[in-house]
Amino acid sequence: MIVREFTEQDLLRNETMWQLCEIARTFIEESDYGWIYSPEVSDDTWRKYVAHPDMAVLLAERNDVIAGGVVVAHDRDFTLNRVGYVVKFYILPAYRRTRAPLLVAKAMTDWFDAQQCWASFATATAAIGADEAFVKLLTRYGYAPCGPTLMRQIHG
Repeated sequence: MIVREFTEQDLLRNETMWQLCEIARTFIEESDYGWIYSPEVSDDTWRKYVAHPDMAVLLAERNDVIAGGVVVAHDRDFTLNRVGYVVKFYILPAYRRTRAPLLVAKAMTDWFDAQQCWASFATATAAIGADEAFVKLLTRYGYAPCGPTLMRQIHG
């Protein structure tokens, strides 16, 4: 299994885009939020992520089959110091007990280091029943609790 960055070239590969949209669909269906998946919005979202200069999509794959990945971003947040954010982190259920989560977490922290982020933030808010596993995984890479996450749901 390898981790690589999703690129603009991948936007031209129907199989890659199909897999990414299926990962997004699976994530939305697995989540307890009750949100409605849209293939069109999913496709657009992946395209926006790859086009944004301060973001990256890192994918774990084996033999061109995507196991999961992470969307990362950095910003200066009004300072001279860069701060990193885990936008999305998701591993398909079939790959959660493989090396995929470890490889993605390592690639994620390497990306933040390469961007010279002074800190990076991750929230365990996927509502897929794996929040504790996510917290345990990221503590292996230096993350520690930093405060509560709050959510206001307007509809639903």
